[in-house]
Amino acid sequence: MAEARATCPRARISESEIMKVVDLFAGCGGFTLGAELAGANVVWAANHWPLAVRTHSTNHPDVVHECQDLMQKNWLELPEYDLLCASPACQGHSLASQPRRSDKHEAMRTTAWAVVECIEQTRPKAFLVENVEQFMAWQLLDIWIAALERLGYHVTAQVLNASRCGVPQRRKRLIVAGTLTKKVIIREPGTDELPFKDCLDDGLKYPSFIHSSWRPISEAGAGSRDRMRAASLTHGRCLVQHVTGHRGIPLSEPIRTITTKAQWCLVDGNRYRWLTPRELARGMSFPDSYWFPTDASIADQKKLIGNAIPPLMAKIAVEQISEFA
Repeated sequence: MAEARATCPRARISESEIMKVVDLFAGCGGFTLGAELAGANVVWAANHWPLAVRTHSTNHPDVVHECQDLMQKNWLELPEYDLLCASPACQGHSLASQPRRSDKHEAMRTTAWAVVECIEQTRPKAFLVENVEQFMAWQLLDIWIAALERLGYHVTAQVLNASRCGVPQRRKRLIVAGTLTKKVIIREPGTDELPFKDCLDDGLKYPSFIHSSWRPISEAGAGSRDRMRAASLTHGRCLVQHVTGHRGIPLSEPIRTITTKAQWCLVDGNRYRWLTPRELARGMSFPDSYWFPTDASIADQKKLIGNAIPPLMAKIAVEQISEFA
């Protein structure tokens, strides 16, 4: 896990070859950090959530930022760029966030059309769109892809697992790639999976917070109590997600998908505690130097982290498409 705690090496590239990137639905900056690690220059980024924009701008002060509903954006105002990176809202597609269809989720699904509008008006050399696997089941997916192809792009869609990209998390994400020259299939490097145990603070950096946060398992709700005790018997010290039927994960394995909710806890004998935002950020491959707003609530910090694309996954995607952008 040394790579997630330290600053990752940037790809070496000459000034004349530096690719310019625009990041839509940028969140806290996973795509931007990944693009920068790949040697690109992110020139513009936007998101509708002020806290996300503040987090992004603090970590990437040289990027031009905009806080706006991107469904209302005039795309002709964008600076010149080569590659569009975008992570439109996934909540309208994710099975975890929408057990029932709602007007809110219908509206979230429409954010994918902002990507098409941006591409139509600005015509970048290439694009990368990241979303959950369930995006492939969207009723309008074939029309959405056809619109991109009508604009002259060769489009591919593939699912990557973050744990095969140097991230200590098994997190599958869809990457839709398009270029004006040829079809590009983004591939996992196939690296060995990293254990989540190296992401834990274990009281070394934040002892007062960590130690005060341990709770007896006996005080948890009945369902959670039973899950944690069963997981502890099977795995010893382990991770448990607060969802029905979760059997726990040994610390020698990657964590499973980090969500926007406070769901992951560390179980140690007869006690447990919630994972901290920094531990979860490491599980996404953000380096410790990456700033998160500690003046915001823990819930909002975890929402920022859970919404992000893992930077090392983004780095791999940008590297592989860069020669066509």
